[in-house]
Amino acid sequence: KRVYIAAVMKNGLFNKAPIPKGDIFKIGRSLQSCHYVISGDTNISRLHCYLRFDGKEIYLTDNSANGTFFSDGTRLIKNKEYHLAPGTRFYLATANHMLVVNME
Repeated sequence: KRVYIAAVMKNGLFNKAPIPKGDIFKIGRSLQSCHYVISGDTNISRLHCYLRFDGKEIYLTDNSANGTFFSDGTRLIKNKEYHLAPGTRFYLATANHMLVVNME
């Protein structure tokens, strides 16, 4: 199983990136410390959130000032780890930064 993250846009998925097994996969504004960089929006924290794939399950943890949200608008509790089903969509700070995790 290969797990990936991608940005969700009207025309499909963009900036697809694999999530390696066993590592903390960091998402945010920092070019130095993040594996998946979202630049140009100061609402995104330097380390906004991170994903973890243990080989079977995918987990998401928010680490931000402005929040990480599931696509239905539910805000994640900071520093709490959430299990994600493949195909789960979530966004960083605003719905302009919608992401999806999936398996192929």
